[in-house]
Amino acid sequence: GEGLTEKISPFDTYAQIIEGKAEIVIDGVSSLLQSGQGIIIPAHLTNHIKPNGRYVLSNNKTTDAKIFPKSARESIVYKHLLSTPGPGS
Repeated sequence: GEGLTEKISPFDTYAQIIEGKAEIVIDGVSSLLQSGQGIIIPAHLTNHIKPNGRYVLSNNKTTDAKIFPKSARESIVYKHLLSTPGPGS
């Protein structure tokens, strides 16, 4: 799979691995996500994706601060992963 270069977005982003696995680095903190797992990338933090083989990624940005309030964004980025059941779970 092809990685994404380091960037900073003015919007919160929810990234979810649909198939495969990839390493997502947010503000220097690395998290390995597998199928069915997702993570919130808070606005204004550097981030990039390193593939770990073939993967399919869904990236959803929001401009609505009510969806991911600041306290939730801070809590989630330090917990790193939001796990959801993977295919076949």
